[in-house]
Amino acid sequence: MTAQAGQASVRGGAAFALAQQTREIREYRDVLTQLVRQFLTLRYRRTLLGYLWTLVNPLLMMSVTAVVFATLFKLDLATYAVFLFAGMVPWNFFSMSATQSCTSYIQNEGLIKKIYLPKIIFPLSLCLGMLIDSLLSMAALFLVVVPLGGKVSAALLVIPVAYLLLFAFALGVALILSVMTVFFRDLQYVISVLMQAWFFLTPVMYRHDA
Repeated sequence: MTAQAGQASVRGGAAFALAQQTREIREYRDVLTQLVRQFLTLRYRRTLLGYLWTLVNPLLMMSVTAVVFATLFKLDLATYAVFLFAGMVPWNFFSMSATQSCTSYIQNEGLIKKIYLPKIIFPLSLCLGMLIDSLLSMAALFLVVVPLGGKVSAALLVIPVAYLLLFAFALGVALILSVMTVFFRDLQYVISVLMQAWFFLTPVMYRHDA
């Protein structure tokens, strides 16, 4: 009974903390919106193409990668490009969310010390900004996939659910890394290396049964 009571207490505490965080995010939604807008504005400020880089940049990067690895592995370029593009768009969202959010508390240290703000909104704003980028890249992906012979099926209806799960996972990783980086500053340099290694260990550039 004691163990069961302890587990119930932990679940109750977690539910209360989640409800409190959700309430604070709702109360400070204007600040969150401003942080997301600031992230997107600073990201493409003083560039000629502006927000079009969210469409052009991933297409250029994935095109180069597709040509190189299709040649290296002797694969059909059109088929491999569809496979690669579909994997790299969500992977780039996850990777960039983790690497950009890890220093969110450090970069906003002055603001955190001056006024009270829910700490979660800093990594959350970066993840939301990267999500917007990724959704625009996904739109560009469809513009490329269809001419390359990609098939449109009912399975595409699952994409919003998959992205929601990916966002929740990316936000969880971002929160953990952002807290750890406060105590271990060197971690911000290690994370990018780990993400690169994780990229090659993940079946993004190759089939899982290869």
